[in-house]
Amino acid sequence: MWGTRVGTTHSERTVSTANSPGSQSRAPAGLNLDQPATPRLAATVVVARPTATGDGLELFMLRRSARSKFMPDAMVFPGGKLDPGDGPAGSDEAFEVAARRECEEESGIVLGGRPVRWFDTWLTPSVEQRRYLARFYLAQLQRHEGDDAAADGHETHDGRWARAEEFLDDCARGAIDLPPPTICTLLRMREPSWLRELASAPAYSPAQLRTPILPKWWYVEGSIEGSDEPAHHHVFLPHDPEYPAIQGESAALPERARPLPPRFVRVGNTWRVP
Repeated sequence: MWGTRVGTTHSERTVSTANSPGSQSRAPAGLNLDQPATPRLAATVVVARPTATGDGLELFMLRRSARSKFMPDAMVFPGGKLDPGDGPAGSDEAFEVAARRECEEESGIVLGGRPVRWFDTWLTPSVEQRRYLARFYLAQLQRHEGDDAAADGHETHDGRWARAEEFLDDCARGAIDLPPPTICTLLRMREPSWLRELASAPAYSPAQLRTPILPKWWYVEGSIEGSDEPAHHHVFLPHDPEYPAIQGESAALPERARPLPPRFVRVGNTWRVP
């Protein structure tokens, strides 16, 4: 899925199961169809600041190393795994400390005592060998802050500031690869009304945010506009009509996910909304 290289290869095998869409659906070798892996805990930070013209926000993103085992070459927000020194395992404190630490380590942006707002939680599909339970945080800077932000040159490269719609446009034309949770975050961030909703909507309360968005992933036969491949990787969110029939761990749809696209499909080297 977004944690692996997902191009079609000779190593894929055909899987016929009542729990997959269509009578014949293929899955890559290494797909975990047994006991789901225990998720690792992680934190991601969306760092935003006003644009130079003051008519919107720009965000800082980085390109992951091509050698990374998770999301190689993808454009992502600063973030990473929780460390034992971040605090009691799985606690709110540990997640927030990790978010601040990873932001500084990966981008050089020091958040200090600046507030960070937890606004989303995602859980990697259960068919993935490498899984993460990741909390997403938002930190807002002033216009003059963050000019010296840069990728660390090891795990990440090509750090840059841009509007959410610029990153989405780059993905649509195949210039960058964005994982589905990142696309969803950018879709939210391009809407000015979303920040107002975040401040007051019950769907973004800590109690609601403890329920992660849990997609499912499968390799589905069928043509897609703009692609010559006979089958494609699909990521299904819980409000997709086919979600209940697909093999894998399931979860209810959190209210905050209702406006998001119900499905993503891999075309070439990028994910898109079909």
